[in-house]
Amino acid sequence: MEIQTLFETTELFDHLPIGIILLDNEAKILYSNQNALKFLAVSKEDILDLLIPLPSIDDRIRVHLTNLNGPVSFEISINNRTLLCQLKPNSSELPGKATLILEDVTRYKSITILKSEFISSILHRLRDPLTSIKTSLSLLQHLQETFMNPDAKEIVDISLTESNRLILFLNDLRNSFYIETGLAEQDLVLETTKVSYLIEKALIDLGRFTENQSDVLRVRISGNRNASISGDFQKLKDAFRCLLYNALLYSTEEITVEIKPESDTVIVQINDLGIGISEADAPMVFKRFFKGQKAAEHNPNGSGLGLFIAKSFIEMSGGSLYFESRENKGTHFTLTLPVARN
Repeated sequence: MEIQTLFETTELFDHLPIGIILLDNEAKILYSNQNALKFLAVSKEDILDLLIPLPSIDDRIRVHLTNLNGPVSFEISINNRTLLCQLKPNSSELPGKATLILEDVTRYKSITILKSEFISSILHRLRDPLTSIKTSLSLLQHLQETFMNPDAKEIVDISLTESNRLILFLNDLRNSFYIETGLAEQDLVLETTKVSYLIEKALIDLGRFTENQSDVLRVRISGNRNASISGDFQKLKDAFRCLLYNALLYSTEEITVEIKPESDTVIVQINDLGIGISEADAPMVFKRFFKGQKAAEHNPNGSGLGLFIAKSFIEMSGGSLYFESRENKGTHFTLTLPVARN
């Protein structure tokens, strides 16, 4: 189809809110609608049959055009705009090699930044007073043997448990927010640490959040306790906390954690004999806010964030997480992490 026939007989493409550019095999411009000219701040006479006049776009397009099998996306900044660029191979019905679509996402980016700052501020403002309340309750708990009657002791214990639980939820909400916005990956700090130490630290955290602090004693660690991995300590500790919390929550039996180092990875298996995961729920387990029917019945106050956070943080450190489960028989989570190199 001729370009004249396709474009110059209609004004449709000039009324679209996006920029459209047709490119040949050498990245020369065959056609451009008005919005593309506006976004690039050039005139039609300046660019037809020429290369795109911006090195930041042109260099990327040349790289992708040599082997363009499907859509490719990237962002650029120009004239105080943020443009989302999508390069797509043309079908036989369109002239040229590819179509470049430009979308102005400046406002969306600004709203996203404002949203991120707002949520971050809210989480911070909630966490600070909660921490103060928790500290006060902890002091009361230490004094309760001498100064309190049994009813008052029970109220303090319950209040402290609920405060810890709310802090845990805010931590998970914060982690989920950081993952979704990409901030968690930007803040990645890789270091060498022993897997057994990570697990022990996660259990210490869990001891403060469970109603019965002796629950953590049901976790038995076996295998190579000296196996070391490379990853983000804080994020992996949170990942183990989420996995172990789930295992303790949905099982009353012993939880086993086995550490098995291999040549390039360290494999960690977390096994419980709890309620298990149904086949219907299995594909959704790692989705944010997802709660299976049996899990929701067993723990109606659960956030549905734990496994989403665990998988995200493990993958950020170059690892993987998967599971096997049978209803009423238990669940086996297996995670792999890169072995630490000397």
